[in-house]
Amino acid sequence: EIFQMEVPKGFERQIILITDGQVGNEKDILNLVVNNHQTRVFSVGIGHGPNEYFVRQLAKNGRGASQLVAPGERIERRILNLFKQVMSERIDNLKILWDGGLEQAPSNPFIFRGEVLSLLARVKEIKNLPERIAVSGIIGGEQKKWSIEVRELMTSETQIPQLWAREMIR
Repeated sequence: EIFQMEVPKGFERQIILITDGQVGNEKDILNLVVNNHQTRVFSVGIGHGPNEYFVRQLAKNGRGASQLVAPGERIERRILNLFKQVMSERIDNLKILWDGGLEQAPSNPFIFRGEVLSLLARVKEIKNLPERIAVSGIIGGEQKKWSIEVRELMTSETQIPQLWAREMIR
């Protein structure tokens, strides 16, 4: 019913869904959210073993964000963090232009204004490491572009390969 209500011109509907993640028609709900571009969906999964995939995918499809609250954990901090994201602008159509055939994780990142985004990339050969990457996105309807220096981290001293693999799986 919410999706059938008209959104006033110049506005965007925002939904915050708090769930235990035990939903039977997940595919239908995810399809409903992904096809509605006037609505942002933010989701909170609460309790023992909520369907983490559903909670996260719901927010991703709805151009929102998600939070998970473990049993016994106080909900206030998670909800306040979520409201911060609800009130901030999202950087849409975020594109990172790597040269040299890099594999990037996460492959389709999204971020809200004021947040930090970590991108991990794996190169086949170190000679393919670019000095800079070009980043672009749309903030408040306006196209923005940045150029960011790339720094090499030695993998023998860090957990970067494991972090990259985890993001690729996610």
